[in-house]
Amino acid sequence: MRLIAGVNLRNPVPRFWDPEDAHHLPQIGGLMISFADFLGYQSRIKAVREKGLRSYLRIPEGVEVFLDNGAFHTLMRGDALDASAYRSFVEMSSPDWFPIPAEYIPHPRMPRKEQERLFKKTTAYNWRYAPKGYIPVVHAGMCLPKFLDSIERLSRKTEVTHLGLGAMVPFLLRGKGADGRTQVVDDILRVRRRLPDVRIHGFGIGGTATLHIAAVLGLDSVDSSGWRNRAARGIIQLRGTGDRIVAAFGSWRGRALSLVEKRGLKHCGCPACLRNGTKGLESGGIDGFAARATHNLWVLASELQDIEIRLANGSYADWFPEHIDNRIFIKLIEHAVNEMAQPATAAKVA
Repeated sequence: MRLIAGVNLRNPVPRFWDPEDAHHLPQIGGLMISFADFLGYQSRIKAVREKGLRSYLRIPEGVEVFLDNGAFHTLMRGDALDASAYRSFVEMSSPDWFPIPAEYIPHPRMPRKEQERLFKKTTAYNWRYAPKGYIPVVHAGMCLPKFLDSIERLSRKTEVTHLGLGAMVPFLLRGKGADGRTQVVDDILRVRRRLPDVRIHGFGIGGTATLHIAAVLGLDSVDSSGWRNRAARGIIQLRGTGDRIVAAFGSWRGRALSLVEKRGLKHCGCPACLRNGTKGLESGGIDGFAARATHNLWVLASELQDIEIRLANGSYADWFPEHIDNRIFIKLIEHAVNEMAQPATAAKVA
């Protein structure tokens, strides 16, 4: 499974993809760029038009560029989606992976009729743009079975080789109206079993615990911006145990590092800790942010490496209960492991 790291162009530090940068992480083979970071910024669009996207961001060959259509952030701002501008940007930037120009993302709190209305709007874009090479998108939740029926019909018109799966985060956060976190596991499994030969990307579920769920269920790639968001709040991630506060910024609260965890950080192999140790993680300003963000992304990459090794050698089922120290997510991982052990019956994929 590929870990695609989300990038914010308003503050591209740390430039983990750049071999010349002090925070370079060669194990991260892809980055997710949002079209929302270009829409309305004519100087950035001009630079991409003149230099090309890879040259503009100094992205080396071998690092994949995933493009997010920016629909979530655009709609959250109350702005209209600009499919024409998105198409033009795709043509000039030539990303390696790019979804349909627009999607209408449901939330489990929405009434059924509203979710069905958004399903129809997103499906219309799938049918219009998948034949042109854009990646179709489906959403977790009550309309997922209809999405999958539509994708299977679409495949008879044009071969669907890649798919984006979104709208999972509200279920993981257990927002009001969500059917429970296990729905995410069940929905990923439903998509994987209905479309066994399609390469599936999971939007926004690249956390230390959700990486386990995605890998166990056979997703091909996931993206995450949480490593940056946590760093901005003074939070670092630890292998198997989750988040810890190392710097007090604003009103964010959380668990502090224990003495054992502080000792463990002395042996951390990420570029930031090797350079400045825990003092760098605790610092303010852009340097402290970059140190925490680099550490967090390195932790995600290391976690994924161990997951894949354990899955490959058959030791995962014995390893993860000892490794994961998160009572909520360990139950979800157990659910995923148990479901994957069951045969793919018609009842499970219907």
